[in-house]
Amino acid sequence: MKDGGSVDKLMPNNMKLPLIALVILILVVVILFIRSVFFKEAIVPSPSPFIPQVSISPRPFSSAQIDNFQNDYERITQRDSLSQANIRVRRTLIQSLGDKSGVLQNNENYMIEYLKTPDYFMVEIKKREIEAIKQEVLNWFISQGLDTEGFCNLPVVFYLSTELNEQLRNEGVEFNPIPVGCGN
Repeated sequence: MKDGGSVDKLMPNNMKLPLIALVILILVVVILFIRSVFFKEAIVPSPSPFIPQVSISPRPFSSAQIDNFQNDYERITQRDSLSQANIRVRRTLIQSLGDKSGVLQNNENYMIEYLKTPDYFMVEIKKREIEAIKQEVLNWFISQGLDTEGFCNLPVVFYLSTELNEQLRNEGVEFNPIPVGCGN
C-alpha cells in the first residue's frame, strides 16, 4: 500500500469475480435464512370434507381355535428331543443359511423360514389348499432327511399369509396351525 493503498494491486483480476460471487451467495443464503426464521407461516392443513370410517369387527376365537392354539403351544414348548439323525438334518438346514435366520424354501404355495430366535421353523401358507400344503411341507422336510417325529419336534409353526388369512376370516373358515401328523 505504499503507492496509494489500492486494493487492485493486492488481488489479481482473476480472483475478484469469484470473490464477489461468493460474497453475493453468502448474502443470499443469510437473507433466505432470516426470512425463513422470522416470517415463517403456520402450515395448517385444509379440512377434509371426507372422514374415512374404519370398521373393525373383531371376531372372538371359537373354542376349537382356542384348543388348536393351546395344543400347538404345548407341542412347541413341551416337545420331545430330536433323534441324532434328525439333529444332523436340522443342523444341516440351519448351516445352509450360515447359522442365521433365513428362507429355506419359497414357492407359490408356501415359504419355509428359519428364525434363529426363537429357534423355530416358520411356514407361511399362501394358498387355500391348507391341508395339502401342510402335507407338501412335511414331504419337503422328509426329503431333507427328517422323519415325521423330527418334523413335529423341530418345531415347525404354520401361519397364513396376510391375504389368505383375511379371505378365510371373512368366510368364517378356521385355521388349524398344527402340522399334519403332529397331534391334530
